[in-house]
Amino acid sequence: MSSSTQAATAAPPDSADATLAAVETALLSKRRAEAAILAFATDWADLHPAESISAVTGAPPLPGGEAARRLGGEGTPEVAEFAPAELAVSLEQHPLAARHLMADALDLRHRLPGLWHLVTHELVLECWVARKIARATRPVSPRQAQEIDDNWSRWPPTYRRAGRSP
Repeated sequence: MSSSTQAATAAPPDSADATLAAVETALLSKRRAEAAILAFATDWADLHPAESISAVTGAPPLPGGEAARRLGGEGTPEVAEFAPAELAVSLEQHPLAARHLMADALDLRHRLPGLWHLVTHELVLECWVARKIARATRPVSPRQAQEIDDNWSRWPPTYRRAGRSP
């Protein structure tokens, strides 16, 4: 048993079945953590709506100052443009990565609610897959995004964890 495996678990699995069960448990934990981060990204956006920019100072934004930006596609709310930079610090990533995360999360929640549900509630769709679909659908209209969401949310029924609850 490798030291990396021993460090990752309290007690190394002692059989093939136990190893596979540990892998499934770790995968579910990973999906829960990624879904939580995705949801926190939308929470952060909710805490920094476009209206919050002038609410802080009571004055319109100055040239070169913070402005409202639509990070996601049409139909997503505008947010304070510097909000991703603040989130990036806690995520320990580049501000552009946090901006992309917020954009993808907002697209999923507002434009692709079926995929949002599969990622954040059912935990059956990998976060990276949903984010890739969100990026690919960003240029399309909300109606087209809804059609795509309807199709992807039904596909494939076997993708859902048979007999297991998240």
